[in-house]
Amino acid sequence: MSGPFCPKSGCRKFMPVWYTSGWSPEHPLALARTTTGRPMLDSVAAGRKPDVVFYREVKVWNDRTLSRLIAGHLARHHAVTPRDVYKLLYQGVLGSEHLVGTGLSAPMADFAGRLRAEYAALPPEEDEPLWEAVRPDGELGRLNLRPFKARGGDLERLIVACWQTAGQVWGTMEEVREVWAIFVAQCRAGQWKEFSLPEVLAFSTWLEEQRYPAVHHSPAYRAANRPAYRLLARALWPEMAT
Repeated sequence: MSGPFCPKSGCRKFMPVWYTSGWSPEHPLALARTTTGRPMLDSVAAGRKPDVVFYREVKVWNDRTLSRLIAGHLARHHAVTPRDVYKLLYQGVLGSEHLVGTGLSAPMADFAGRLRAEYAALPPEEDEPLWEAVRPDGELGRLNLRPFKARGGDLERLIVACWQTAGQVWGTMEEVREVWAIFVAQCRAGQWKEFSLPEVLAFSTWLEEQRYPAVHHSPAYRAANRPAYRLLARALWPEMAT
């Protein structure tokens, strides 16, 4: 059971840890237990409530979770370049607000019109996942439009859900820099043989010069994968089930 995102940082979330009389928040076990030593879930099932609820902070982005996210992406997609990894991480940290725009510069009608036009031109296909996480915690992902169309998805409801997703605060630019730095360190350590270190470092220098902007997918990635998706919060996933 996870709590809300940290109000100061979309890169972190709070995990509830329950303790009852006789247990302290300093206890090394990250399990909630009752005074009888039974797991907290048994206690809740029996209708008993904890005396106190404490919270411990858990980092969403770290070396291990980042590795898992990127490895999964590489397994599903061809011709992934450092630019495409950066786009994945950028979306995972910041969400989709930069794609939608805010205020009068990009009203919902414009966003909806672009999505309707793209959707109408896409063939329905089932050969790709319907939804792919862009965050290690799975709270935000890419909803692929072709399988969504093949399954008879409701486009108008999707438009609303994507707009709502774009309005959520996920993380900060500082976190984008931190997460990218983890990836670069992994490349320096030889973890990702798929990428040329000089290419990674050159792209990293460009990001620094451009102050870590939003980017498009690389031409190679677009040709190989034909990306057609919108970012969608997992909390809105039940609304997309058809």
